[in-house]
Amino acid sequence: METQPSGQPHPPQDATATFLSPPQAADEVGRLGPYRVLKELGRGGMGAVFLAEDTTLKRRVALKVMLPHVAGDAARARFLREARAVAALKHDHVVTVYQAGEENGVPFLTMELLAGKTLDEWLRPDRRATPAQVLTIGRQIAEGLAAAHAAGLVHRDIKPANIWLEAPKGRVKLLDFGLARGAGGGDPGLTGTGDILGTPAYMAPEQARGQPLDHRCDLFSLGCVLYRMATGRVPFQGDSAYAVIVAVASEEPVPPRAVNPDVPPALEALIESLLAKDPAGRPASAAAALAEMRRVAARLDTTEKLPSGDAETVAWRDESRGSRRFVIAGVAAVALVAVVLVLVFGRGRDPVKEPDAAPPAKAGAPAPDPSAAGEPPAPEVLKVVGTWDHTRTGGVKALLVFTDDGKVTGSEGFRGKWWQSGKSFGFAGAHPGKGAPTLKVKGDLDADGSTFRLVSPKGTIETWQRRP
Repeated sequence: METQPSGQPHPPQDATATFLSPPQAADEVGRLGPYRVLKELGRGGMGAVFLAEDTTLKRRVALKVMLPHVAGDAARARFLREARAVAALKHDHVVTVYQAGEENGVPFLTMELLAGKTLDEWLRPDRRATPAQVLTIGRQIAEGLAAAHAAGLVHRDIKPANIWLEAPKGRVKLLDFGLARGAGGGDPGLTGTGDILGTPAYMAPEQARGQPLDHRCDLFSLGCVLYRMATGRVPFQGDSAYAVIVAVASEEPVPPRAVNPDVPPALEALIESLLAKDPAGRPASAAAALAEMRRVAARLDTTEKLPSGDAETVAWRDESRGSRRFVIAGVAAVALVAVVLVLVFGRGRDPVKEPDAAPPAKAGAPAPDPSAAGEPPAPEVLKVVGTWDHTRTGGVKALLVFTDDGKVTGSEGFRGKWWQSGKSFGFAGAHPGKGAPTLKVKGDLDADGSTFRLVSPKGTIETWQRRP
């Protein structure tokens, strides 16, 4: 066995580390440019990450490399794009990239070495976060996204595995900008061979359709992350990647409070606004989503300690495990997905799953909310029954009338049905006219029952007043 000058044997090199130059010290696996490679920290199908030391600055870093067998031209370009995208961002909630380059034909980048764990690891197997944790982590994610969007970048792969909770205080860092693109650049999220890139369970509907994307696809993914944290499950499920994409395209998720009654109504409304199928129905920006999270948090106790790891590790996850980014390969696969999506979206309307059928209500009683099973009826003062108005931009008055038989009518001929659980209520209906979309809205009454707040289909917060 070859030995070091000290007489100690070299640490063994596996097949993936053959691109390294020979080690020059007993504690090394090898060398890559100016970096002493000390040990492997993680590996996926396309890359590996090592604990390394910068020999010039004498600091430890995370060294991420693309494995030689996948380092084709397109993959190399995507890898280096991640490095450039993140290096251009200087923000407290985005991982810092120190350097990017190529050595021995292998692209690499060096990042700050982080202590802690990913949000995905913390949530396993089915842990729920408290509302305080959901909002605090969500605000930091939104801050990082706002910085990326301001720089003209769309992440396109926001998910718990790409969100780092830094020890010891749980500060959030966004990772893995490998799918990032310039906003409005016309890239639909496909590889050159027609593959769809992304993670189905956290993918926006327009991303699954292979359409051009803007920053609002990241907001949909953020909604999926908040839903997962609040309920312990992802909003869209299926036995395969295709089944999940169909669910994203055609199904409304179960309301968060129906899964976890401890979710505050205002937080539920925020999550559901982020999960709007139509990008125009989501908050207008990450900054707008951040502002609403702050408003919701102001009504809750958000002083709770955040989750974090305490072992030194690195911003990296093994893509061979369960939290894998899916690449839906092949023209035939994309064609199948396209057929399904045309069937779902072909009529140009946002499909909304109507509330589950319930036993007929007694005369004079409102239609029941499916998520309210087992809850006592709300006090009379909190009933939404009555006439409400709201002044919109330009001074236009909007009107809603809730009647005892569970029906709701409104301005411009709006008609639908409503249901209520305590101070939380919702209604679904449509304006007259061919092709008019079905609207599904959630709201919550203030303590005295004289006003209510709801998230409009455009993602804005509206305050309505009860008429005498």
